[in-house]
This record gives sequence, C-alpha cells and structure tokens, in this order.
Amino acid sequence: MFNLILLDLIMPVMDGPCTLRELRTHCPESDVVIISVQDDEQAIQELLSGGATAYLCKPFTAEKLRNMVREIGERRIGRKGLASSPSLTD
Repeated sequence: MFNLILLDLIMPVMDGPCTLRELRTHCPESDVVIISVQDDEQAIQELLSGGATAYLCKPFTAEKLRNMVREIGERRIGRKGLASSPSLTD
C-alpha cells in the first residue's frame, strides 16, 4: 500500500477519474493528490467528492508540492494518533 499517490488527470490508457475510482477500491487508506492543468472548479469538487485528498493545479512550485505533502503527512500522523488513543468514553 502507498501512503501518498500523485495522480495526473490526463493519462494515455486510463484517465484520472477512472484511476481514482480504482484506487479508492484497492487502496482506500492512500491519500491521492490530483495534479492537472485543468482549473475547472466543478470538476475539482467532483474529484474531491470522489475521494481525492487534494488537487494541485499545474504549474506549481516544488515548495508548494513539498508543503502539500508535509500537510498530508501531518494529517496522517494525526489520524494514526487518534486511532491509537484511548476512547473518551472508556
């Protein structure tokens, strides 16, 4: 399993939305960041509703990608911390 997947929308064999659906089925715990030149707000919202963790519009800087990866990593650590913490109702 992968912790983070960077997925381009435009690919030769299977497009990004189809690939995202497959990833949600086979790698439900993985965070998926969609990268694309498309900046259509409705399409972005559909991808996020379909299970994408985030959307990054090309072109982007290495710093922007690094910050996004760091933020997702911090959220993953937070989720693990919450999952391993005792319940408040115990």
